Amino acid sequence: MPKILKIFFLLYVFVLLSLPSCSVIKPGSRDKAEAEQRKLDREAQRKLAELEQAHYKAQSPATKRMMKKNAYKSQRLNRFKRR
Repeated sequence: MPKILKIFFLLYVFVLLSLPSCSVIKPGSRDKAEAEQRKLDREAQRKLAELEQAHYKAQSPATKRMMKKNAYKSQRLNRFKRR
């Protein structure tokens, strides 16, 4: 009797693993969609960085100095907020 139960149990586990809803072996569509979304996010970040750099280059020297000064001041002021 226990031998038959073991065989049925193994058969049951094999059937469960072979079903497409139980994607243990191969990646599913969800993993593919997440990978595609990560790729799009990286591309958007790259484009944003390029746009920010182009914006900075288009500024006058006085504006660049002011932007640097404000960035330095905000770093010093926000230093205590990070803790």
